[in-house]
Amino acid sequence: MSVRIEKLFIVLLLLLGLSCQESKEYHKFSGETMGTYYAVTFEGRNPQKVKTAVDDLLISFNNSLSTYIPTSLISKLNASEEGVYLPDEEIYFEPVLKKSEVLKNQTDGKLNTAIMPMLRYWRDNSTKIDTTKAQEISKLVATSTFEIVNIDGNKFISKSDRRAELDFSSLAKGYGIDIVGDYLVSIGVENFLVDIGGEARAHGISSSKAPWRLAINKPVEGSSLTDMELVVALSGKSIATSGSYRQFYEKDGKKIAHIMDPMTGYSTTSDLLSASVIADDCMTADGVATALMVSSLEEAKSFLEEYNYLACLIYDGDGDEKLEKYYANGFEEIVLHSK
Repeated sequence: MSVRIEKLFIVLLLLLGLSCQESKEYHKFSGETMGTYYAVTFEGRNPQKVKTAVDDLLISFNNSLSTYIPTSLISKLNASEEGVYLPDEEIYFEPVLKKSEVLKNQTDGKLNTAIMPMLRYWRDNSTKIDTTKAQEISKLVATSTFEIVNIDGNKFISKSDRRAELDFSSLAKGYGIDIVGDYLVSIGVENFLVDIGGEARAHGISSSKAPWRLAINKPVEGSSLTDMELVVALSGKSIATSGSYRQFYEKDGKKIAHIMDPMTGYSTTSDLLSASVIADDCMTADGVATALMVSSLEEAKSFLEEYNYLACLIYDGDGDEKLEKYYANGFEEIVLHSK
């Protein structure tokens, strides 16, 4: 090879490398899933190809775990009297069931994905409490255990109580985020943000060469998605926020959230308006945030102290509509802005 041709070859390689580097840009696409929006921002190439893959993943995910799809695996299980077999291609059900069991034990039953019969009962009946209703609710509480749902070695999901029904909605958005995030990692994407309905997983850095900036909604009645209470910086972690501030009543001038307690079958009161939790995976953050909203402020503080989750609890302690915040385990170190 002549010196001239060799130099030309080197220049072409350099130009090709520069071209590939320049084409690896930040892209953003969005869509709908689980009754809400999803948005993905990532540094890479072929955004349309990535979007198609993400859409396919979320469709497959919903066909497994959505109770709104009659033909989904979970719907078939709920409608069955004894149980159903896991299809060979099924990859979502068993991990979320196992996570549900872990978090139920960790939260002393405050996170319970077998609560669907209770929710349906209260939806279809009045809220007046009488003896007959108390007996029925007691029976429903008894069905809300994971001991009656089991996966054996033949991949059969069995139900020892035909009334047992599962609903993974308290974990679904977080789990969906994990599925999409894991896919992006598998194709070599180092920097991305996956957001489903306000919950998110942040990986690497944003286009500004800094950790991703995420906002937490202002937990007051009538607030819009653009009403932000604080902004945090996040990388390599997931965040989920649960709130019941849109369902509350007032007592002695203080706003009290109204929440279903899966351990009793009745609504309970909490002075918390929202709970934001950070964890390695978003399914855990989602489940823990949900469980915290079934707790009083002091119970939530004790739980966070025991299990060391980074979290932000927002509440209206004095009933004066001035929001107060409790930061747990160093959460304040990632706060960029707070009202």
